[in-house]
Amino acid sequence: MKKTILVLASILSAILLFTGCNSSQEKHNASQSESDILQSEYDAETSVSEESPASNVIGNSYNATEEISETVSLEPTPEPVHLSTDEFISEIPDVIDGSVGAEDSIDNISLENGNLLICVTLGNPSPFSYEDLMLSRTSSITDAILSLENCFDLWDTITIDYGEHGSIQNGHDNIQDDGYGAYFRSENFIITTSN
Repeated sequence: MKKTILVLASILSAILLFTGCNSSQEKHNASQSESDILQSEYDAETSVSEESPASNVIGNSYNATEEISETVSLEPTPEPVHLSTDEFISEIPDVIDGSVGAEDSIDNISLENGNLLICVTLGNPSPFSYEDLMLSRTSSITDAILSLENCFDLWDTITIDYGEHGSIQNGHDNIQDDGYGAYFRSENFIITTSN
């Protein structure tokens, strides 16, 4: 910006010189006018930079002699919401909606002695086996349940019961979280049958 001002001043001086300002009074008025223009442009630049948030930066470096006074407002972090057992159970159908196939159904959800039991009737698994479908559905259902924050203390195990096909149970010790949310490690799923 200062270079631009200097270039403009030089051009203005050249114009005044060639237009025939002969008297010293005219030259004095012209140079006074030029200096007034330069001063007003400098004042405008200075007032903008003092108002801007980058006023402590000169060129590409930080001016450490300027004092920064900034007010930071910290809002309190809201307390986590802890659900009661009944609220937890009533939230599960909505949370796991979409975790089972169109031919599957959730028949019962209960929590007894720390075991969250979800009874599922599977539809036709074709072209997969019932075992493959059970592993897939267990993963989908439990991922959805583990997304409910502040509910881990309400249960010790989660059992997905597929009736005659078996069940899969997971405990807190099987929870994994790699930064994208909690889930059960499917390599530890064990299908238990009552036969």
